[in-house]
Parts: sequence; C-alpha cells; structure tokens
Amino acid sequence: MIGYNEFVKLVSKETGYSQNNIREVLDNAEAVMIDSLKKDEGVKILKTISIVPSHKDAMEARNPFTGGTVMVPAKRVIKAKISKSLKELVK
Repeated sequence: MIGYNEFVKLVSKETGYSQNNIREVLDNAEAVMIDSLKKDEGVKILKTISIVPSHKDAMEARNPFTGGTVMVPAKRVIKAKISKSLKELVK
C-alpha cells in the first residue's frame, strides 16, 4: 500500500504543485469528510469511491473462549462503496 507521504510525492510530481500544497488540500478534504460523516452524511471522494456512515443494531454474540453469549451494543460504522467501473479495472 502506498503511504501518505509517498502518495503526496506522487500527486505532486503528476500535478506540478508543491508537496505542501498537496498536503494542505488533502488535510482540508479529510476535515470536510470527517465533518460530513459526523453529521451522518455520506461523502463521494474521487469519482469511484463513496464513504457512508451506517448503523449496526445491537446483537447477541458468542464468546469463542467460554462459549457463553454476550450482548454487543449498537454502534455507528463507516463503509466504503467502490464503483463497479473501478472493481472491473482491478479484476
């Protein structure tokens, strides 16, 4: 996987913008995405990836060590949805 710094370098090289400018844009985009997710709104990043908040109901699960059951509380989770076109490119 390409790390954050390597990604910044690659985008900088492709666009001709400085690495500091790329970092600033990415950091601000991340802040906007976090604010939207906190408001329970999905965010379409790039043309091929959407990040959406979702809710998981409380459920009963089995403890693999004891075999007993435990209650898992309800929680909010984040899901990534990948476009069909991107999935096809990766095949």
